Amino acid sequence: SARMEAPQATISTSNLALCGSPLFLTSYDKPGGLANPWEAQFIPTEMLNNLIEGWMEAEAGPWFLNAAVFLTALRMLMYYGVFQPSYLYGFQQRYGQTWTVGHHLYGSNLPNPLKKGK
Repeated sequence: SARMEAPQATISTSNLALCGSPLFLTSYDKPGGLANPWEAQFIPTEMLNNLIEGWMEAEAGPWFLNAAVFLTALRMLMYYGVFQPSYLYGFQQRYGQTWTVGHHLYGSNLPNPLKKGK
């Protein structure tokens, strides 16, 4: 019977350097599930990171930014162009005819219509 010989491993200087390195004990595998409870915070953050990379750093990034700027501008246009002028117009129609202009100015002798009893 022929005797089988074990294959001889070649030892190189890079293997020897790796044996003395702390990287020899490093595992680059991600922890699976909740096997290590100290790694639990990385599960939701990985999903959030994928969302940010997928929607804000790729082709959809300009779309997202343009949509945010457009909706902000639309909201400002609706407020300052529609709602506020209609409010001011209604306020002016309701109270504008009773204003006594100048009673609040420094040095004015006009009576203040808001003060009672004078």
